Amino acid sequence: VRLSIDVDLSKTTDAALTLLYDILFGDGEECRLHRALSEKAGFIYSFSASLEQYKNVAFIHVLYEIPRGKLESSLSILLSVLKDELRRMIP
Repeated sequence: VRLSIDVDLSKTTDAALTLLYDILFGDGEECRLHRALSEKAGFIYSFSASLEQYKNVAFIHVLYEIPRGKLESSLSILLSVLKDELRRMIP
């Protein structure tokens, strides 16, 4: 599964972008998405994420491998983790 998120930096701060990336995808196996997909669901083989940041735009890329037939379940987990974190960040 490959997910890319484009972020318009005119609508957010560098700190907010970095915080979101670190909480969700940073620190490899310690990140919340990795824990949710591996420890809780038990179905990812590999996981990598990166953040590319330019003057006016940033890109967050997430790549993970799952067994055949688990795409919908993994996307549901991903969306749940994203929603939970955004709720915590935005009062």
